[in-house]
Amino acid sequence: IMLDCLPKMIVHAQFHQKTKDEITILLQIDRNYFILDYEKRLIKEAKKCLGENMRVIVKLVDEIPRSASGKYRLIVNECQE
Repeated sequence: IMLDCLPKMIVHAQFHQKTKDEITILLQIDRNYFILDYEKRLIKEAKKCLGENMRVIVKLVDEIPRSASGKYRLIVNECQE
């Protein structure tokens, strides 16, 4: 739902959480269509869903690694708390 705020330029996305108050959103995108405003919009939508105190980091990546089974994982939670 958070990603619905962006045009159809996302190839793959992954939400990666290592701590309870921070999430990193990895985006593999079509760079021809991405503008900085989309990153700000995604952070705003993420905070609406996850809470205003959540630190949201967006990283544009060339590729999102597949899991051992060969699939893309949408959510990776390594939170120990």
